[in-house]
Amino acid sequence: MSSEEIYNYLKVSEDILTAGQPTAEQLRAAAKEGVVNVINLATDNPPHSPEDEARLARALGLNYTFTSRWRETILKKATSRRRWPASRPARRSSTARPTSA
Repeated sequence: MSSEEIYNYLKVSEDILTAGQPTAEQLRAAAKEGVVNVINLATDNPPHSPEDEARLARALGLNYTFTSRWRETILKKATSRRRWPASRPARRSSTARPTSA
């Protein structure tokens, strides 16, 4: 078993990897491979998470952080930005000079 078998596994750099929800066996493999931090971005009790994932991660010596509010925060920021209609006229440059005909 390898952490590379976790759904959506992607090694971003030597020190960072991202992946989907690991099984208990995949979490054990990740710990053996040197993973030290787990940041859980899933919602509360996702259907495919190991039972008491936090306890398992800590028992494996992993630093475990859970945050389920990140999606809500991102959505609030994304929807709070002012959006202009597609038909909005282009803004004139203040340095542009009118041309004579």
